[in-house]
Amino acid sequence: MLDKPTISIIIPTFNAELTLRSCLDSVCHQSYSSYEVLLIDGNSTDRTLEIIEDYKGYGVKWISESDTGIYDAMNKGVAMASGEWLYFLGSDDQLCENALSAIADHLYYPKVHFVYGDVFFKHSGRRYGFEYTNEKLAERVICHQAIFAHRSLFVRCGLFDQRYKSCADYAFMIKAFGLNPNHNFYTNEPIAVFDERGFSAAHLDLPFLRIKHKLCKTHLGIDSNNEAYFEHLSKEGNHEIEAGSMMTGIKMSIVSVLLGRNKMRKLLDVLYVLEKRFFRKS
Repeated sequence: MLDKPTISIIIPTFNAELTLRSCLDSVCHQSYSSYEVLLIDGNSTDRTLEIIEDYKGYGVKWISESDTGIYDAMNKGVAMASGEWLYFLGSDDQLCENALSAIADHLYYPKVHFVYGDVFFKHSGRRYGFEYTNEKLAERVICHQAIFAHRSLFVRCGLFDQRYKSCADYAFMIKAFGLNPNHNFYTNEPIAVFDERGFSAAHLDLPFLRIKHKLCKTHLGIDSNNEAYFEHLSKEGNHEIEAGSMMTGIKMSIVSVLLGRNKMRKLLDVLYVLEKRFFRKS
């Protein structure tokens, strides 16, 4: 019988006392047993480290030291990891029940190095995920909370590029996904509950957007510009507004209007959704 695939779950933290306990509960109560939990803390000043201490009995390993941002912490996690597969979870996210058992069935497949599933958005409750092509990945990101990456990908593609403050995971995906289509596998299993109001939603990564078309051309073979990305951002912003996540939705929509083409049509779309959501009588 084949040994169970080992999974390293890497959780960057910084002043995460409000959400970390529910995150760790979702991990430590998994039915699957062949995993390790690595918390990479950035010198938290709240009760984060006290909460981590409560989970010592679950074999949680951790460090706490200054870092330069979330991708620095994730890279430290890669260096510490002993698992065959690496998975990154935000301290404000949760694993779905039995997610590791469900995904482990697919980690046995020979030559598969990039496995991904679906996520639920925490605030809107919307489920997000589908099977990607190179064209789709050039247009929109896969939630990194849905991805299990074989450790060999970090040898072949390198670590997360810290020049990108909120899209280094997207840049890594483009490189890893484009290596070989036969190495990628999608399952419609729900993997995590993802906080769509987190860091990436609030930060526009201009250095990444400037280079994204070159990454897509080099690794995906796609002549990509950012228009499709802004179209997607506009649609996602409208979804968030309709679901009641007004500030997140407005941020996403404003970015798409300011930086995308067809600005007037997009602005009208945003105003229409706002008016429908907040001003029309039911």
